[in-house]
Amino acid sequence: MNNLFELKKNRKESVQDFVSNKFREYRERMQDRYRSWLLNLAWVRGFQNTDYSRTEKRFQKVDDKEPWRVRLVSNLMLPQARRILSQLTYIKPVWDVIPATSDEEDIQIAEKSTKVLQDTWQRVGLNKKLIRLLTWQSVCANAFFKVGWDFDLGDEISYSTKELENDTVAKYLEFLGLEVAPDIITEQQGDIYLDVVSPFNITVDESVSVFEDADWVIETQLRTKDFIVSKYGNKFKNLKETEDFDLFVYPYVQNYMEVGSRMPRKGVLVHEFFVRKISKMFPKGLHAVIASDQFIIPPQDNPFDHGELPYSHFVEIYDAASFSGTCITEQIRPNQARYNRLNSSIMENANLMSNLQWMKPKSAGHITFTNRPGGVIEYTGNIPPAPIQPPSMPAFVERFSDRTRSDMQDTASSHDVSEAKNEPGVRSGRGILALQDADDSILTPVLIWMDESLARAGRLALQTIIQFTDGKRHAEIEGEYNEHEIFSYTGEDLVGKSKQGNYWKVRVKTFGRQALSRSGREQIVRTLIELQLLHPAIDKELILHLLGTADLISIYDKNSMDRTRQWKEIKTLVEGGRVQVYPGQNHVVHLENIKKFISSAHWDRLNEQQKQTVIQHWAMHNQQMVAEQLYPQIQAAQFAQSTMGVENAGRR
Repeated sequence: MNNLFELKKNRKESVQDFVSNKFREYRERMQDRYRSWLLNLAWVRGFQNTDYSRTEKRFQKVDDKEPWRVRLVSNLMLPQARRILSQLTYIKPVWDVIPATSDEEDIQIAEKSTKVLQDTWQRVGLNKKLIRLLTWQSVCANAFFKVGWDFDLGDEISYSTKELENDTVAKYLEFLGLEVAPDIITEQQGDIYLDVVSPFNITVDESVSVFEDADWVIETQLRTKDFIVSKYGNKFKNLKETEDFDLFVYPYVQNYMEVGSRMPRKGVLVHEFFVRKISKMFPKGLHAVIASDQFIIPPQDNPFDHGELPYSHFVEIYDAASFSGTCITEQIRPNQARYNRLNSSIMENANLMSNLQWMKPKSAGHITFTNRPGGVIEYTGNIPPAPIQPPSMPAFVERFSDRTRSDMQDTASSHDVSEAKNEPGVRSGRGILALQDADDSILTPVLIWMDESLARAGRLALQTIIQFTDGKRHAEIEGEYNEHEIFSYTGEDLVGKSKQGNYWKVRVKTFGRQALSRSGREQIVRTLIELQLLHPAIDKELILHLLGTADLISIYDKNSMDRTRQWKEIKTLVEGGRVQVYPGQNHVVHLENIKKFISSAHWDRLNEQQKQTVIQHWAMHNQQMVAEQLYPQIQAAQFAQSTMGVENAGRR
């Protein structure tokens, strides 16, 4: 069974056969690629004496029988992987939801959706998960984000069993394996989740060139029985565990990374099967969960209204001949092996030169050797033993070692200048920046793919939140004016009244099309200022974003309290309240925030009375600031006048 249209016949059995066949076939086709990825994982960790034995069908350490042989490891792959990882994580994604229409209400919905996304990524820990995902990507060429909804997450809600229907209570008791219903039932409100899925756990139709075109996907995980019972109930506690070593499913791959290890890792093999909406065959999609040839979730409609596969695919280097792409780690591994062999040969030669072999005539009889300075070698016979003088190692051998390292740098586009080493013959600062930019520019396709994949994850997240968020939720973010903003929302708040139109058009702005190095960014900003395209006083925030220091400045912002206070004052004024201006306030910061508010989109939504109220408040701050600035001068004038009066009185 290899076609989707066959799933309509005897649905349960056909789905099970389809998943089982596709999983096994995909593993057989991908074995060589999986082994290559496993070698990448091992070699980046420094286990570069590891290789796959096709005779013994396992990964093992390559040892030489001769004990005098040298097998040095100079790990040049790890710095390359870390460099790419650091450059990609240096770019901070900025989420932006595009309004569905130009209507004022849709603009407000887009702004709230952007804030909801910002709060969501903070709660799911996007930064740490992005590091995990990009690590898989840099070592195994690709990885996946899975965006879904977990009803076991979120705040706890309590229900009285007397207020629930009998069928609901019965299902709850069956899930927990209880016979008597408690008075109070507690459950979680549910929340969105973001999982990092390794490429070892994904089975996909290879007939497509990019993941977005795939009609189906199978995610396979190794789960413990405790996880199965806590997630799906006690009725699945007798599922069969597997110890198959040839599955190539993470964390089974950890066995291969531990050289020579064959430790069994028991667990339940769980397949989660998704089919996206296909107009004729599957107008509502398909979803099922199978564990040990038993359905945990029987075939049903795709649980997500968006009808898409809930995954986002990240690729380091796109390869037209492979869905999974390739990566720098995979490309430099042969040169890494050659580099280690050359260094090992040089060390063997050095050992030979420091501990020479000897020619011993048969007539010399017994000889006692010693390596003690001034030691005496005793022998019998007429011909004395003599050390063999091996020829010196040719100079081209060491040059060939340097050439191999240079080849690795060329393949990875990471030359000396990118490793904080000065290129020979380069003295100009602009020349060094040009060389750094040349190395960094090779990452542009990676950044473009990363932006699009993050945008897809944002779209899936927003659509999932809209679908499953029933009650009111609270969110907190760093506001537009660096203030701590808390707001509430529901799923209905994120779509228009007509509920028609695309309210989840998400884009990601990462400033990824410019120089990645700090010095390169500084040079660009300096050039833009010299050309008067940027003004430090007007474009301060944009300059900070271009330099990548906006977050750092906000952390050490001493005026954050005044900014937050002014934002609250603006909200109070807009809502019809009154705000008093007091002496001693930081009026410069207050005026700056009011000016930002007037130039923002919020200002256009106010009526004329609200605008006049805000302008009057701005005038009060301005008057108070001028008064406080003039106050020392007035005091000095009064003091001078009183002093002159005293002197005149004394003269009289």
